[in-house]
Amino acid sequence: ARTGLSASALRATYPPYFISKNKIELTPDIDVDGVLSAIKAKYAGERVTDIDGVKIDFPAEWVHLRKSNTEPIIRIYSESRDEAAADALAEKIIADIRSVIAVDTPPLPSPPPRRGCGRGARSPDYGRYPRGDRTIAG
Repeated sequence: ARTGLSASALRATYPPYFISKNKIELTPDIDVDGVLSAIKAKYAGERVTDIDGVKIDFPAEWVHLRKSNTEPIIRIYSESRDEAAADALAEKIIADIRSVIAVDTPPLPSPPPRRGCGRGARSPDYGRYPRGDRTIAG
């Protein structure tokens, strides 16, 4: 109203920015808050806000990480001056998250040895049910 410009003319005075929306799926046993804290610590030299997730402001772009309260994912929103730069920033943060998870997550234990599966071994129920009937009696 002060400038007398239409909304589109006013918008044209601002530089273009592009947003990239991504997510990284995690397993339920991963400490998502710990992952976000590690990312926050890694970028402590930048302007970091943690009011609603973790937002990192770089000189010409930003990225915002938000955990979901309903599923084991982190949503990653990034914005930059062109689409490729916004996507590259998101991919960089996703790689950072994966490296945090790889460091903080111990390797999965080996599965226990399978018993009774070798040649000649039989299930305890062998012969209990007729060959074509796999229904378990109650």
